[in-house]
Amino acid sequence: MENQEETQNVEQDWQNIKTAILEAAKETIQTQPRIIYNEWWDEECKEAIKEKNIARDKCLQRQTRATQEEYEKKRHMATKICRRKKKHWLENRIKAIEKTHRRNETSKFYKDIKTFKRTEQAGTLLLCKDDKGNILTEEQQVLERWKRYFNEVLNRELPPDHANSRYEIESLKEEVEIPPPTYNEVKEIIHKLRNNKAPGPDNIISELIKEGGQKLENRIYKLILKIWEKEELPADWENSIICPIYKTGDRLQCKNYRPNTLLNVAYKIFATILCNKLSEIMEGKLGEY
Repeated sequence: MENQEETQNVEQDWQNIKTAILEAAKETIQTQPRIIYNEWWDEECKEAIKEKNIARDKCLQRQTRATQEEYEKKRHMATKICRRKKKHWLENRIKAIEKTHRRNETSKFYKDIKTFKRTEQAGTLLLCKDDKGNILTEEQQVLERWKRYFNEVLNRELPPDHANSRYEIESLKEEVEIPPPTYNEVKEIIHKLRNNKAPGPDNIISELIKEGGQKLENRIYKLILKIWEKEELPADWENSIICPIYKTGDRLQCKNYRPNTLLNVAYKIFATILCNKLSEIMEGKLGEY
């Protein structure tokens, strides 16, 4: 098994690790059920809507005063029941959120608050304005507009004063020998990963890696050493998810959103190692001045 791992390339090694993590998570904690936001919807609502639909079909098949009145009666009754159920559910939800706030459970409090905003934000992102202020409604046009906007925001050129920094050019002229990371460095970074953070495209959260134990830490460490030696990254690590975070102003203007990029957690581990190594070099360079 050890020899087989040595002969694998970076891509194969990462795919094996990712598959092992996801399969172990699925077997251990199962798949999280989809969140249902209309929890007020129950059997009484279903039955009322069913009776309304039956009355509507009869009215369409034979339009008489009796069938029309029956349909209007059932429709009014269904609307009344659904509104009453939803109002009662909202009142209970608000009371629960207030109780959470009084208990200073900040994380749960904001999570519950977001459930009331989710539908509005999702609907807003289906529309946007172009550079001239025209509203775009076609899905492909909206996606292209967001793509252009994020390309502009995330690929800006550095200001001239930064490019002419007295440290930058001089420090890049020298070849610096950077030692590969140690197992303890990788282990420490893994243990410091923050919990309750959204995953990247691979759908692996930091808790899964932190709970993987020494065996998983060792496999990730060997993968990073292979990346360090071959100077190539797995294809998954080059992808990310960009989530627009609304700031203020017109919700249809792309400029009023801040791009929040979700990276794969394994890539974050490697990026943190690089950041630490470069920081040590730059601190040494700055100390010479």
